[in-house]
Amino acid sequence: MTRTVRPRLDAMVLIPNPNYRANPKRAIFVQGMIDQGMVDRLTPQIVSLQAANRDPITIYIDSPGGSTSSQELLYRLLAAKTQDSEDGCHLITVVTGRAASAAADLLCSGAYAIAYPDSRIFFHGVRTFSDDPLTVTEATRLIEQLRLTNDRYATTLADKSIWRLGWRYVWLRSKFDEYRKGHDPEASDLDCFLGLIRPRLSSSADIVVRRALRRNQRYLALFEKIARVAIRRRRFREPKTLADQEAEVLKALVDFELREHSKEINWRFADRGLGQLNADFLLANEYINIYDSPHLKRLCDRFGSLFLNAEDWEELNAIQNEAERDAAKQDKLKPTLRPLWLFFVALCYELQTGENDLTSMDALWVGLIDEVIGAPLDAAPERLIIETQALAPEGTPHQEQLAQNS
Repeated sequence: MTRTVRPRLDAMVLIPNPNYRANPKRAIFVQGMIDQGMVDRLTPQIVSLQAANRDPITIYIDSPGGSTSSQELLYRLLAAKTQDSEDGCHLITVVTGRAASAAADLLCSGAYAIAYPDSRIFFHGVRTFSDDPLTVTEATRLIEQLRLTNDRYATTLADKSIWRLGWRYVWLRSKFDEYRKGHDPEASDLDCFLGLIRPRLSSSADIVVRRALRRNQRYLALFEKIARVAIRRRRFREPKTLADQEAEVLKALVDFELREHSKEINWRFADRGLGQLNADFLLANEYINIYDSPHLKRLCDRFGSLFLNAEDWEELNAIQNEAERDAAKQDKLKPTLRPLWLFFVALCYELQTGENDLTSMDALWVGLIDEVIGAPLDAAPERLIIETQALAPEGTPHQEQLAQNS
């Protein structure tokens, strides 16, 4: 029996890269509640760091959260360009104790996000507080406002962190065939990936993953039974207004609900049917919007070379027109990476539902952060490849390094 020898991290020669390394000498500290007072205190430090040079800025975080608007303002200050339109400083975020609510969003906003091993990352939906009595009209408006805000935070989180999940996916991909042999020969790549990471998660994190899977399965069911019906209609394919597409989806949903409850004489939309119709409409619309989004294209561009074999490259290189070649490459990659993207969006939506308390390793495995300090090699960060790749001959593909370390 051949034993696989894994390289030891302490035996590797690394060339430190400042874009992947926290630097307390060029840092700010987000400690306590995030509010306007914190923004006021940190603004002079941020401006001074930016004026000194364009080297990376580290944001150390130990915070229970606070105002989302203050957190967004703080991030915009940190990411601001210069008067000469130079790019903002590279941001490295580090949670030392806890990053909850708005602080968790700030942590994930870093170009490279690091966690201390015993830190906690806590997500929940947007909250609001009011001393005024609620009327039906005000409650309806508030529900819609909170839903839209949760949607925005979910899609923003997915956009910021999908690269991290992509990295975990690439790192574990060499184990998929082994997983199939031991579990299910028909398992999809996504099934293999989740099957490999779920045993490493805490019970609370696994609950979030299960909810995300159910949401993702509902996406697929709605698309199979409803959206395809709508897509065949001209009004959906060639809409004159944005509402034209939505109207076709609604019609298909109404027909679907009527078929589902055709034997229930007393069932009607005025009772629970309208609520189900609304929930399914929002899910179907969510799925249609993310199915072929620009984020998926960028994901293919970033990791695509690791998923194409020699035959694929030969076929693509035979296409002379660059635009046609790029389109053909996307066609090859999207079926592979789309399931990962759709699942991750579902996960980000579920993180905005209920109370979700994650360990630092949970956050790493589900793609919300890049590195946990002192984590085992099987959870190796991208930094490890970047800093060892600097020693490799020019042109050495990351795939070879990945194969050696997996």
